Amino acid sequence: MIANELGIAYVYLAFKPAPKKFLEVMKNYKCEENEMAIIGDQIVTDIKGGNRVGIFSILVNPISKYDPLWTKIGRKREKRIIKKLRQKDLFLGRFYDEKV
Repeated sequence: MIANELGIAYVYLAFKPAPKKFLEVMKNYKCEENEMAIIGDQIVTDIKGGNRVGIFSILVNPISKYDPLWTKIGRKREKRIIKKLRQKDLFLGRFYDEKV
């Protein structure tokens, strides 16, 4: 819905973090890694997938208040990852469950 409003291309059911769809999009649009970005709300799928193929990854807050079971599991893992990154001063900004 957001991509349509912005008039940008997107891929649905990409099975991230597998690199297949990322590479397919790069081939179809004839672009290099430095010309693409992924915007996602999950570290263990969206960001990991983008990092695997070397594209710029942007972590955003989730817009949905409902997460399917597999996403809830990923969110718990994600919190541990963020905590470790913060301890190393490698995570900048705020995350969705923090007060702004």
